[in-house]
Amino acid sequence: MENMRRQKEQDKRKKRKKGQKGTAVLFLIACLALSLAACSGTAGENGETFSEDTVQIQEEQEENVMRTDIAQNIEVVVGDQIFTAGLYDNATAQAFAERLPLTLDMSELNGNEKYYYFGESLPEDPESPSSIRSGDLMLYGSDCLVLFYEDFSTSYSYTCVGFMEDPSGLDEALGSGSVQVTFRAAS
Repeated sequence: MENMRRQKEQDKRKKRKKGQKGTAVLFLIACLALSLAACSGTAGENGETFSEDTVQIQEEQEENVMRTDIAQNIEVVVGDQIFTAGLYDNATAQAFAERLPLTLDMSELNGNEKYYYFGESLPEDPESPSSIRSGDLMLYGSDCLVLFYEDFSTSYSYTCVGFMEDPSGLDEALGSGSVQVTFRAAS
């Protein structure tokens, strides 16, 4: 009889240990799943997570919204090539448009941009875009016009002036040194 009771107690202990092991394993699996989910996305403003693809799509949609806010189209002439650019609907772009037509001797910088310093300031409202796209036309500070011909990430602040809808061939047209660029109203 005593042996039976001992056997039952041992069986109960084994069941408890199995139950504890199962609970511990489930707990570890849940923790692992949560940490993997947290690492695979980007946190939003309210703590929600998004995949990298979702974040990229959202950034592209925001940029497309910004790029549709065009006040006027202009032409950018480099050598015998003509590129169409849109000027944003802001005070900087308006002040730039009032100076057209302009032919500027633009200098090279960093293998990704051409720049020109005006003698007078333009209105500025700088932002940190985080990334630059080929064909972006921006103002650095209050008097430096910059035409970018490469895509890259940046931590600098610029005021958006305009952008080229199709910058294909822009880098070849601008070349590697200083270049003369004409900005004029679209015909």
